[in-house]
Amino acid sequence: NPEPFGKIFDAIFIGEAEDAYEPLLEEAIAIKKRGGKRSEILSLFESKSFIWTRNKKEKVHRAIWSSFGKRVYPAARGPVPSIKAIQNNGVVEIMRGCPNGCRFCHAGIYYRPQREKDIPLILQEIDTLVHTYGYREITLLSLSSGDYSVMPRLITYLNQKYASYGVSFAFPSLKVSTFSLNLLSELNEVRKSGLTFAVETPLPSWQADMNKVATMESIVEIIREAKKLGWRVAKFYFMIGLPVSGSGASEEKEIVDFILQVYAQTKIQLNINVGTFVPKPHTPFQYAAQLSEEESARKLIYIKDSLRGHPIKVSYHSPFLSYLEGIFSRGDSRAADLLIKAFKMGTRLDAWDEYSKLDVWKQVLAEADWDVKNEICRQRSTEEPLPWDSVSMGVSSSFYRNEWNKLGTNTFTSVCSTDCDHNCGICGSRTAVRNIDQNVEFPPLPPQEPIPEGISRVYFVFAKKGEQIFLGHLDLMGIMEKSIQRAGFFIDFSQGFNPKPRLEFAHPLSLGIVSEGEIASINIHGTTESETFIQNMNRSLPWGLEIKEAYVVSKEVYKAKKIQSLMSLYSGSQYTLDYTGEDIEEFQSNLDRYIAENQLSDYVTAQRDGTSFAFDIKAGNKKANMMALLKEVLGTDYPLEQCRITRNRLMCSPGPEERLPYQEYFKTI
Repeated sequence: NPEPFGKIFDAIFIGEAEDAYEPLLEEAIAIKKRGGKRSEILSLFESKSFIWTRNKKEKVHRAIWSSFGKRVYPAARGPVPSIKAIQNNGVVEIMRGCPNGCRFCHAGIYYRPQREKDIPLILQEIDTLVHTYGYREITLLSLSSGDYSVMPRLITYLNQKYASYGVSFAFPSLKVSTFSLNLLSELNEVRKSGLTFAVETPLPSWQADMNKVATMESIVEIIREAKKLGWRVAKFYFMIGLPVSGSGASEEKEIVDFILQVYAQTKIQLNINVGTFVPKPHTPFQYAAQLSEEESARKLIYIKDSLRGHPIKVSYHSPFLSYLEGIFSRGDSRAADLLIKAFKMGTRLDAWDEYSKLDVWKQVLAEADWDVKNEICRQRSTEEPLPWDSVSMGVSSSFYRNEWNKLGTNTFTSVCSTDCDHNCGICGSRTAVRNIDQNVEFPPLPPQEPIPEGISRVYFVFAKKGEQIFLGHLDLMGIMEKSIQRAGFFIDFSQGFNPKPRLEFAHPLSLGIVSEGEIASINIHGTTESETFIQNMNRSLPWGLEIKEAYVVSKEVYKAKKIQSLMSLYSGSQYTLDYTGEDIEEFQSNLDRYIAENQLSDYVTAQRDGTSFAFDIKAGNKKANMMALLKEVLGTDYPLEQCRITRNRLMCSPGPEERLPYQEYFKTI
């Protein structure tokens, strides 16, 4: 529905970008290069059937990439983030569109028809993610991955091919009616991903209104089997405010009863997410009423309060933000005026609680010259014009109406298929359902590169410079894991629920400090030469991280010598501090006084050379910490504004009277 944004954007692209977006940009660039005016570019946009503008008279038809599943779009490849992203895994879209036709689901309409990707393309993308990017967790993405025609065979094949690399595969969520216990066992093969059920509404008759099946019996059976395989948590998604038969007046109680029954039969930790249904354009439920903010809040609070005292975590979306979403979901051009006014009054990033200014929004809505609440929350007639009628998803209006009229009739609509009986209008000359052959042959598994015999521990020294000094320790661990994978080494993993690489760091480095000698170790299968490890790793690491030394020790040696962990050997660090503040003498005086007053002379020494100090800080006293010390001495939470710090080496104590750099100790092993 572009209407709420028509006064803000010159033009809005509707549909799938792969086939049409780049040629469109090339045409616009050509106009700019020959000195064309802005009006020419806008005319270009208006001439495209998939571009919406406020002044356009013709209906806009969404762009559809007809080659999905048959070829890979190169732009799908991108950089590997150094900082952990929210969805920090590799993603392969195995299917676009969904066969199920849930009546509330916008994505199910927007991406019609269902199109499955060819097996060779899926394998090609996974190979790139694993070997080029270093991912060990791959999501097989689609709106309903369990409905991919040969999913059981695919997941078995993937486990056989990638298990030696510690790669696991996951689905975004489970479709209860088609999920098999055998598939659950395959997902358990390497690493357990999340167990997620999008139930939406609890009663079978209400699920029928959604065109969805998620019976409690099937869910309980799956969870019981999952517990045997080691799962400890299951996540559920529900919605309140769906237009179910009987008006859903008691839906909050039914949701609570459903959850408690599942818990009583499974005794598993449950994480419940409840959202308020926001009717979406271009769906059969586009006509439905939306709960008011007040009614939504009442139901959500009831659910949360009713589940207190159980090992059940309940989270929910802000009722007011759901109300705002409703304004921009089904609003007309007047919604743009609200958005512009709120923006001018300072609202930004309202989806994040810490930035949200709900009082400003409420003022804007109260001052509107139209009844926002009634207009947004009311039920629509199937005959009235709708703000989004200027856009076609390719699905006929009669299909939406017919599906809406099935509410309360306990009537299901069959799945999207090549021989479906509910012609929605999407299939035709431009696109059609695309299912791969159930009997498709998978490529022969390549000869398994044998996991090398034996295990070696590689102790390595690395520098951390440039932008990488602002990288947190957990993010650094993630980079090292991916880089070791990219470098081609077979990592030795821990055992248990979620295997982890046997990667250890001697001592985490504070943010903002340069290092010339960080210490870490990794266990790998087989062995390697020190120079080979250094070269392969430095080809794989991002700029700012560099392996400087490596020491390879066999498992037999480090077991026989009972070598302690790196962290247990740690006995302090040596730093260089370059003071850049205004008064070096005051800094020296404050430093000496702090060491004396806190009796740190046995733990902290600082040799001055002009404006530079050589610090040796020993472990064993909490106050003998470089950043904590400087905060006190400088009287600021931001000491790096007045000095530059480099950690030159980490020290270890392998014996009672010994204290030496880790590198010297490694040479003795």
